[in-house]
Amino acid sequence: MVVLREKTIPALNTLGVDKVGVFTTQEPELSLILLVPHSSIEKLIAIRDDLLTAKADLSLPDPMPRPIFRQASSSVLRGFDVMPNYNLPTKAPDRVFQLRVYESPSAYAGKKKIEMFQQGELDIFHRVGLNPVFFAETLIGAQLPSLTYMLAFRDMNSLDCAWELFRNDSVWDELSNRPEYSNELLIRNINNKLVFPTEFSQM
Repeated sequence: MVVLREKTIPALNTLGVDKVGVFTTQEPELSLILLVPHSSIEKLIAIRDDLLTAKADLSLPDPMPRPIFRQASSSVLRGFDVMPNYNLPTKAPDRVFQLRVYESPSAYAGKKKIEMFQQGELDIFHRVGLNPVFFAETLIGAQLPSLTYMLAFRDMNSLDCAWELFRNDSVWDELSNRPEYSNELLIRNINNKLVFPTEFSQM
């Protein structure tokens, strides 16, 4: 945590990453999720190289008597055409986020689910209070083909109320009942996590 707060995030800010999200999960062991927006693949590579040079990366604390994490994994995500950038949520004392990953049985099914979001589902999210931080296709990662999105809420009550409105929305009912958008065809697994911002998260 100290390395992240005092070295990695300031270095990323200096290199042009305006907002870095740092979140914890409710898993038995402490798990951190780092959200680092980049404007392009080329920028991602350049910033990674600069971090290594500056020894500001999490994997390069010096000196460090023992490993600071057990394992790490990374994914490269590309924002949807209708939402290419992230939305910065309003900070609230009890704010909570959902991180959701939809895995699809095929590349075609994955593209069809993205189409469904872009053809109306994302508009419903905005209307009922499921506040999107980002929506993205996973280009590189362990769960392919898949899409990933994050939602922000003022508190847990807001989360529950928004999902209730979504489930009872007539436009969602019509959209989800179209044969071409059937969950059975487009989704093979949904991974849903509640995540909480650390005190030094910039989101």
